[in-house]
Amino acid sequence: MSTGHLARTAVCLSIVAVGLLLFATEAEERPRAASAPAPSPTVVGLDDLVFLTEDTVFPRNIPAGCDALSIASVTRRPDPGPRDWPLVIGPYNVSPGRIATTSDFNTIVAMSSNGFPFITELHFDGSVYPPLAGLHDAFRAPWLTWIDRVQRTSNSAAIAIMDDGDTLLVTRSRRYVNAWQLEPPYTLDKHSLSARTPDRYLGSADGSVVLSGIAVEILHDLLDPDLVHIVTHNDVLHSVRVSTMQEAAAPVPFATIAKLDDVRRSNIAGLLVGFADLSTEGRYLITNRWYDEQLNVVDLVERRSWTVNLPDYDANRMGGIAINKAAVNRGLLAVHGENALVVYAFDPQRSDTQHLTRVEIPRLTQYGMDLRRPISYGEGGPFVDLAWSGTGEHIIIGGDFTGAEFGVFRVSDSGRNVVLEKRIEVCGDPRAMPNDIVTVNKRLAPPTSTPTPSSTASATPVATQTPPPLPTRSATPSATAPATATPTPSATRAPAPTYLPLALVERCDPARQRIDVALVLDASTSMAEPARDGRAKRDAAIDAARIFLGLLDLATAEGDQAAVVAFNATAVVLAPLTADRAALDAALDGIALAQQTRLDLAVAEGARVLSDATTRRAANQPVLVLLTDGRANPVPVEDAVGEANRAKDAGVSIFTIGLGDDLDFDALAAMASRPDAFLRAPDAEDLAAAFRTIARRIPCPAEAFWGGR
Repeated sequence: MSTGHLARTAVCLSIVAVGLLLFATEAEERPRAASAPAPSPTVVGLDDLVFLTEDTVFPRNIPAGCDALSIASVTRRPDPGPRDWPLVIGPYNVSPGRIATTSDFNTIVAMSSNGFPFITELHFDGSVYPPLAGLHDAFRAPWLTWIDRVQRTSNSAAIAIMDDGDTLLVTRSRRYVNAWQLEPPYTLDKHSLSARTPDRYLGSADGSVVLSGIAVEILHDLLDPDLVHIVTHNDVLHSVRVSTMQEAAAPVPFATIAKLDDVRRSNIAGLLVGFADLSTEGRYLITNRWYDEQLNVVDLVERRSWTVNLPDYDANRMGGIAINKAAVNRGLLAVHGENALVVYAFDPQRSDTQHLTRVEIPRLTQYGMDLRRPISYGEGGPFVDLAWSGTGEHIIIGGDFTGAEFGVFRVSDSGRNVVLEKRIEVCGDPRAMPNDIVTVNKRLAPPTSTPTPSSTASATPVATQTPPPLPTRSATPSATAPATATPTPSATRAPAPTYLPLALVERCDPARQRIDVALVLDASTSMAEPARDGRAKRDAAIDAARIFLGLLDLATAEGDQAAVVAFNATAVVLAPLTADRAALDAALDGIALAQQTRLDLAVAEGARVLSDATTRRAANQPVLVLLTDGRANPVPVEDAVGEANRAKDAGVSIFTIGLGDDLDFDALAAMASRPDAFLRAPDAEDLAAAFRTIARRIPCPAEAFWGGR
C-alpha cells in the first residue's frame, strides 16, 4: 500500500515535554507581555489541540504570536488566572487566514487573508517548522510558499491540502482586478508542494477544473478521500474528484450567503463571512447566511438544496457554524452570532430545529470594527469563526475576550449549559483579531454504530434548486476516516515538575505493508431487503466494497491484490487474487442471491483463495474480510468459528462485519483476529464507513503505536 492512501495511514500526534532550559531560550527569542506566565506541566493529545490564525493590521513592532499560525490546548488549565497562551507560536507571516489540514494533522497550511498570494506551512516532521523556533523573515522563511508571481487568487479564499501532505488545491480567477475584485473564469487548480521552484513558487498546475466562483470553503468528504466539496463565493456547491480533477456530480445552487454589497468595493463578500460544514454522517453540507436566521442545507446525494430556520436566534449576524462530530454532544450545532454563541439540536432533514441555549459573547471592536455594517474590503478574515473541540466537550470561538482573541466554552447537559472556561491569547497586542479556528473535530468520520438521520421528515426544498441527482454515489457519501482517533498518552506517564510542549510523531507506514485481501460477501436472499434509503442491501454492500477497493494500491507492480467470494448455500470465487480493478468490479456486479448462509464455507473458500500459490504474493499480508447480515444456516456457527481459527493459525488476518441485528455476534467476534476487527453496521448505509475503518486498521493496529494506544 502507498503512503498516499491515508485511509491506510495512522499517525499519532501527541504533546510531551521538554525542559526549562528550552523555555528560557524560547522566552528570549519570542518575548511575550511581561505578565505572561510559563505554561503549566501538561500532556496533551491531538483531540485537545486547536489550530488558530490571528491578524494584526499594523505591521510595526508586532509581538510574538501576532500574524501567525499557532497551536493551543483546549483544556490545559492556565496558572494563574483564566488566560492561556499557545503551546506553539508560529512565525510571523502577513495575515494568515483560512486553515487547511491533512486528516492526520501532520501538515497544516493557511492562506493569506490580506493582499499577499502566499500560504503558510506547518509540518510536524521538523523539516519545515521545528517547534520552539524563533521568528524569521517572512519573505525568506522556509515555511512560506508563494502561489503566483502575479496574484490571481483572493484574500481569505479557501485552500485544501490532500492527505498525501503534498497535493495542494487553490482557486484562481483568470481575470484579476485586485484582491477583492475578481472576475470569471474561475478554476480549482491542483499543485504539488514538492514541485515548487527554488524560490518557493508553486509550479505548473497538475490539473484544473472550472468553477462558478472562488472557494469560500473546501471541505473533504468524510467518506471518500479523493472527493472535496467546494462552496463558492457566488453560492454554488461543486463536488470534485481530485485524482481526475473532474466534477463528480452536478453543481448545486443555494440561497445567498452574503450579498454583493455586504463588502464595500468588493464582489466576493462570502469570502470574509462565509462558512460551511458537513453533517455527522457526511451526507449533508450546510452554510451560514450572514444576514438571515437561516442555514442552507445541500443534500450531496440528491443534489438539491433548501433553507432551515433557526428559532430564537437573537444575534446580530450568522457567522461561523460547526456540527459536532465527536461522541460527546454529537450532532449539536454551534453558531457564531457575532455577539452571541447559540447552540441547537440540529437535524438537516427537519424543519423544527431545537434551540438549546444562547450565551452572550464580547463583540469584535478592534479598529472600530462593527460587523453589523458592510465590511471593508481590507479587513482580512475569516471573521467570527468557531469550532468544536476534538472530544466534543468544548467550543472554541473568536471574539474580544478582555484582550484575548479566543474563548473556550465548556458544553454540558446535552448542550443546554455553556460556560466560558478560559481565554486564549495568541498575540499580546490589543490590535489583534481572531481569524480561523480548526480542530480534529472537523475531519472526524462517522462511526459504524451511528445510523444516518431518518429520511421520513424532510424540510421543504427550494423548488428551483434541484439539479439532476448524482448517478454514481451511494446514499451515504463515500468516506474518509481520519486517523485521529489516537487516544491521549496514558495518565500514568506523569511529566516532570516543569515542562514545555514538544510535538512527537509516531507513524505506522502502510508503504511497508502490502496485502492480499479476500472480500467474502453474503449473497443470501435477505440481502435483497431494502436499506434505509430504499436500495437493496446487496447494492449497498457492493458500493462499499468498491470504496474499499479504491483505497488499495492496485496500480503498483508489487502492490495490493484483492479477490471476491460470494456465499449462500455454497461459496463461489467470482474473482481470484488480482490487481485488475475492472475484473474485480465485474465480479461484484456478478453477485447473485440464493438461500442459506454457509459461513463455514465462506471462510474456508476465502482462506483457500489466499493460500493459492499461483496468485498470491509471498510478501503480501493475507487478509479476509467477511460480511454477513444473518445467522449461520443450516450448519452450526461453531463450524465457521473452527474454519476461522484454522485460517488464523495459517497466518490470515480476519475482519468480520455484522450487518443488522439478527446475527451471531459472539461468533463473529470470535472469528475476528482481534477485538477491533469485528465491526457492526446497523444498516447497509453504514457499510462504507465499516470498510473504510478496516482499510485503516489492516496495516496499523493499536499495537503499532507506543504504549499500545
